[in-house]
Amino acid sequence: LKIKDVLDGKFYSSYAHFEWIGASSVGMNTAAGIDILTPTDSYLTRHPLYGYYEIKSITDESFNLNLTQSHSFVYNHTQYPISSFLPRPGPNLTHAILTTNSTPLWRHSSLAQYWLLDLNTGLTEPLTQPENRAYLAEWSHGGEKVAMVIDNNVFVYSLDSKVKTQITPDGSRDNNDLLYGRPNWVYEEEILQTNKALWWSPDDTHLALLKTNDSQVFSYPLTFYVPSSDGTNAYDPAYPSVIDLKYPKPGFFNPVVDVMMYSFEENELFLLKPSEETNHENDLVMEIKWMGSDNLLIKYTDRYSDLLYVDLGHISSRSRNNVRSFNVKDLDGGYVEVTRDTLYVAPTDSTEEGYIDTIIVDGYNHLAYFSPLSALEPSQILTHGEWEVVSKVGVDTETRLVYFVSTKKSSLERHLYSVSIDSSATTTRNLTNISLEGFYENIKLDSSYKHALITYAGPDIPYQMVIKLESGNVLRKFDTMNQPPISLTQYDMPLKIYQTIPLTDDFMANALEIRPPNFDTNRKYPVLFYVYGGPQSQKVNKRFEVDFQSVVAGSLDTIVVIVDGRGTGFRGRSYRTAIRDKLGGLEASDQITAAKIWAKKPYVDSSRISIWGWSFGGFVTLKVLETDGGATFQYGMAVAPVTDWRFYDSIFTERYMHDPTTNREGYDRARISNVASLANNTRFLIMHGTGDDNVHIQNTLSLLDKLNMGKVENYDLMIFPDSDHNIYHHNANYIVYDKLFSWIKSSFD
Repeated sequence: LKIKDVLDGKFYSSYAHFEWIGASSVGMNTAAGIDILTPTDSYLTRHPLYGYYEIKSITDESFNLNLTQSHSFVYNHTQYPISSFLPRPGPNLTHAILTTNSTPLWRHSSLAQYWLLDLNTGLTEPLTQPENRAYLAEWSHGGEKVAMVIDNNVFVYSLDSKVKTQITPDGSRDNNDLLYGRPNWVYEEEILQTNKALWWSPDDTHLALLKTNDSQVFSYPLTFYVPSSDGTNAYDPAYPSVIDLKYPKPGFFNPVVDVMMYSFEENELFLLKPSEETNHENDLVMEIKWMGSDNLLIKYTDRYSDLLYVDLGHISSRSRNNVRSFNVKDLDGGYVEVTRDTLYVAPTDSTEEGYIDTIIVDGYNHLAYFSPLSALEPSQILTHGEWEVVSKVGVDTETRLVYFVSTKKSSLERHLYSVSIDSSATTTRNLTNISLEGFYENIKLDSSYKHALITYAGPDIPYQMVIKLESGNVLRKFDTMNQPPISLTQYDMPLKIYQTIPLTDDFMANALEIRPPNFDTNRKYPVLFYVYGGPQSQKVNKRFEVDFQSVVAGSLDTIVVIVDGRGTGFRGRSYRTAIRDKLGGLEASDQITAAKIWAKKPYVDSSRISIWGWSFGGFVTLKVLETDGGATFQYGMAVAPVTDWRFYDSIFTERYMHDPTTNREGYDRARISNVASLANNTRFLIMHGTGDDNVHIQNTLSLLDKLNMGKVENYDLMIFPDSDHNIYHHNANYIVYDKLFSWIKSSFD
């Protein structure tokens, strides 16, 4: 097994392009205007060989409609390649949105040119111009309008009038002080985790959106040194270009975010103002969800995520009121966890409307049903036990079944379950095979709640399948990975051993030992610990992975160990929240405890134990080396590490550490500062990209200054010009992993 095999993507699971379409009548160039009715189980996909997009059926293999004729189109004598995003047909299947000329911005966002494809005529017209690209384009539910964000303002295009109307007045064209309909950097990264901050009402009469005021937020100068080939980041080859990124840090100004509403009947934008008792300027809006067409559920927290508020916005009165609140800090000393998957439950003849939310039940995340919408307490707690609900997938209002993914079988696995809203027994039904190990994710239900697309992500080679929800029977299977599928028998694959280890008398940790092929208990092996360790994360699970860790074990005759210590996810609140106000302390001590366990094993060479991690894992790596001082670990490799939490963004950091003025001791202890202890390690490596918008290179430069002041020289440094947090720019990703591999090899030789 070679590093090149992994970096070339030989083991990458390339899943099928798949989006449910459902039943609709569509012309699609049919003769004499005769419409074709698409089946209820129809889906949009991309032809794997020729790249055009087509609509197919799960149960009727003869049904096939070409949505596009190729992977490009011609407009005004210019050919435009369609971006890798799936075309998005409108709900009535008369038009589709196409994307071209897409340029990534941050983790979830991009600027692109959007087009409207007429599915009856095959003609394409621009929604935006090349010189004025949009951040997003979003269909209304009826397919008669498209909402777009251009120059930080929201525009709505009407398919009937073919007119594009600006509905927000004062979004910033020349800077990012005021944004409508899209999140700023920190909301995109830490809360919404999408490029979208607008939501159509079900009847399309209103559009809810966020107004984000960044004018008081300080900027970080993100500097780019290498001119791009198209000259977009170069004022002049002699001078670097600078992006002033609005980036709030702990204790400094946060963005001010308001929930706005636009009425299409009255052509008016108005504010849904919180009630006075909960109107805090620094509140963080966590989730917006329509409850029918008349009400809006708004979930938000205080700045430090100690308090959860749930408001109900009323369209008719243009007001909102608080229906419930919860002090999570008083409950267990922890924090409010971000959820964005609240499910609306429509009324029936015999029941009121309500919603499904995630609440804490005896220290674990579980499902609860709230009805009516103004309910202070759950009408029914739907799940309970010492396991976690991971995500809510959907609710069928006819059968009153809620579909969700959970760790009920094992914290290492994910399975799909259902539970009835009306059953007092709260009996769950498994819809994936729990008799076998499985990690199922990325589940999409069709609009009729008859079928589900499910991704099987491990432990064997991944695939996708469509199941019938009523029976759980598999109707269609889609293979993944490269075509033809690679044969793992060609390689000497390492062996994975899952286990639990004691951290303290009260806490056991999930651990994974990856052993070299032809492992011999009579030999002495070096050990490389791989750590991430961030809050609510998980690295020890049953996903299929052939990655850098596999290469180290397979090519360097090295044991790789992964331990999910305290602070990581899916083990209950007490395990997650133990790190509150003291990042780095327990995370480091748990890795050291684990290393001492492995150092005593008869097949381990205790003089050759190393650790590496990226991002939060880079921070934990340095904190381990600082705390341990060479007693257990001799080597370490930190990529893009945080070295002082005062440098990271406010929303993430204050959720776990509060404010630097009130928790000064916690911030001081979390900082990598004891360089004398670092000097006691044999050697360590630091790597960072200068264009990192997430963990700024300020972190590494600040640590380098401390190392210089302490006359510490037992480290190596590698900088990647203009690379962001993923370190990809100009072949950097190949270089970073090759450097990691060669560095650890030379350390263990």
